[in-house]
Amino acid sequence: MHVKGRTGKDRRLVAAEHMLEAITEGKKRKMEDIYVEGAVPSPDDILKLKKNGA
Repeated sequence: MHVKGRTGKDRRLVAAEHMLEAITEGKKRKMEDIYVEGAVPSPDDILKLKKNGA
């Protein structure tokens, strides 16, 4: 079952958009707020990869 918000977007899509914004902006705190426990890569790993240009 897909749950949609007022805009008609699936919540998972909205979460993915927010995570991409946080990564682009380099906002670790925002990433941690969105991050799902146990997901790979972690916010720290994402920022390290971004810093190293990977």
